Amino acid sequence: MLFFFGAGLKGMVANGGQLAASIGTLVVLVQQELPVVLAGGIGLLALFGTIAMLRYWFFRFALEADRVRIRQGVLKKVELNVQFDRIQGVQVEQSLVFRLLGLVTVGFDTAGSGQQEGQLPAVTPDFAATLRERVEQQRKAHAPSAAAEDAHVPAGEDAGECVVSLAAGDMVRIGLTDRSVLAGLVAVPLLAQAFDDAFKEWFEALFRQAATAFASLGLLASGLLVVALLALCLLAVCTLSIASAFLRYHDFKLFASGRRFRSTRGLFTRKETAVEQAKIQQLRLYQSVLMRKFERFRLRALPVSARVASAEGPAAADTTLHVPLLGATAVGRVAARVFGAHGAGVSLLPEVDTFVGISPAYIQARIKVFGLVPALVALAALYPFFGALSLWCLAWPPLVGLVAWQLWRRRGYMHTDHGLAYRAGFFGFTVDAFLLRKVQAVLLFQSPLQRRRSLATLDIVLASGVVSVPYIDHATACALRDYMLYKTQAGRESWY
Repeated sequence: MLFFFGAGLKGMVANGGQLAASIGTLVVLVQQELPVVLAGGIGLLALFGTIAMLRYWFFRFALEADRVRIRQGVLKKVELNVQFDRIQGVQVEQSLVFRLLGLVTVGFDTAGSGQQEGQLPAVTPDFAATLRERVEQQRKAHAPSAAAEDAHVPAGEDAGECVVSLAAGDMVRIGLTDRSVLAGLVAVPLLAQAFDDAFKEWFEALFRQAATAFASLGLLASGLLVVALLALCLLAVCTLSIASAFLRYHDFKLFASGRRFRSTRGLFTRKETAVEQAKIQQLRLYQSVLMRKFERFRLRALPVSARVASAEGPAAADTTLHVPLLGATAVGRVAARVFGAHGAGVSLLPEVDTFVGISPAYIQARIKVFGLVPALVALAALYPFFGALSLWCLAWPPLVGLVAWQLWRRRGYMHTDHGLAYRAGFFGFTVDAFLLRKVQAVLLFQSPLQRRRSLATLDIVLASGVVSVPYIDHATACALRDYMLYKTQAGRESWY
């Protein structure tokens, strides 16, 4: 019941925009109708408690010889039936409350999903270990090659090589290079708007006092005070970000055992994620400007149906293997483990010499489409009203050209007989690497400019997303397309 109660509260908190507005309304109500607010809060908690009790009462699961069945739902009944040999990831999470109770929550997923297919809350660690062992036995029984590959691995829960281990200093680096706290500050204007009516007079009085204090100071003293306040705000944001890194990634370790990867992390809530090598469709490496100073990277192993838009966004789902910080040597070790012998020569490091740049026609196309056309349209629309001032619109194409040049010089690709890597970025780098046998489809496009220059764009469709390689030689693009399809059809190994 605690699990379902917490899940309901998390669902409410996840809706941040409406929550901010609700907080503002709550502040006004507290000032005017405190008894009503208390009664409403008690009623809301009672509602969540009732829902949690009902969800607990109608939740049932059963372990059979070769599968797990979960039946749940109060009004709408849902039954999940998953065979053990189809499970490719087992995640174990232990919140602070469950650590006190000696319980864990087990989640699992299959090759056909990038999210957890089901969860078994409030079970014992011994039960979680038994479930993982039965899943492993079924996997080996249905995949003799995997069983032979894992035969040399010693028995034991923690067996395997520790590929990445992060210390306290790494938590500081993660906090300084992670913009998740800054993304959370976007909600501040919403909160300010929500609290505007309640604190308008207080903010106005504070602003008048601050303006009077600044006016009494000299120019130098005012400047130093502003710099000090900005530094204090920056320090507060960095402190929050570092604290968040400790909460999420404390004592992070990544283990590789046979064809399986397992990561453990977390300060109060300990999370353990286990992912099969076959489920990983591509590796995505990130390096921001500040991370380049630290000579560090961030790595995600994207599974089937994963949609990870940005390295700086919210944390990936538990089914996604995520390494928040690692060096170049560790990148090579992880890539070698994921890709195996077929990954030899496919580099994730963005500054190696084997990357081939795309055509400079990429810059010309961006200037025409995003620079000249908007500038001429704006000039034609504004000239009758502003006259010569509207000529400033012609400054837009050079700015677009600078941006396009920076994007062009970051882009590049490389390939071997078994894999391909594509590099992109603006200030930093993003590198996507995958094995050719993981390709689901290959699409070739040509714009009018590309046709005149004998160029093309390749869209490589994977089960985890699309990797687009723009403005490469048309003959090369056709050869790559045909070879990738050949490797997919002729290969004996499955993509999942």
